Amino acid sequence: MPRTSTMQAVTVIGIEMGKSTLHMVGLNSSGAIVFREKVSRGRIASRFAKLPPCLVGIEA
Repeated sequence: MPRTSTMQAVTVIGIEMGKSTLHMVGLNSSGAIVFREKVSRGRIASRFAKLPPCLVGIEA
């Protein structure tokens, strides 16, 4: 699946927080994983700017 259609298919994002990096998992409306990504804390805002509005769950 091309990256642009994958990003538009994201409806839920799960985030696991670490000390310097975050692990993100994007799910579509069926609950299937459409992307997994490791993101540094400094890049998280720019990463979310590229995603459509969606539900975000953060592991505490």
